[in-house]
Amino acid sequence: MSKDKELLVKNQTFFSRIKNKIKSFLENLFFEEVEEIVEDEEKLKNEEDEKNEFIKGIKIEEDPERIRLFKLQDMIRYRQIDEKDISSEDVSKLRELYQEQIDNLRNLIDNHKNEIEIIKNRIEANQN
Repeated sequence: MSKDKELLVKNQTFFSRIKNKIKSFLENLFFEEVEEIVEDEEKLKNEEDEKNEFIKGIKIEEDPERIRLFKLQDMIRYRQIDEKDISSEDVSKLRELYQEQIDNLRNLIDNHKNEIEIIKNRIEANQN
């Protein structure tokens, strides 16, 4: 019986080694997946932080004075106040604001004219 016991111990050792190797392989595989997930989460968090910093960097803060001028402009437009009721300083600032808005509209119109001209030229080129 000692040979049977010896054989049983060797068989257990052989199967134990295989079992341990499989267990080790699965643990390493699982551990690597967990590490990759953690790394991905950290990478996403860093990217999100960078994105937020970028957004903060380009965020345009509205000038309270400009907001006040827009409100004044609306009040005049809807006849809630008259131009006589505001200070000469505000009148000059409003004139500057109006001029800026007119210039922006002119630029926008010019850009649209150019786009229309380009499209018109493409159509003419395709017809020829």
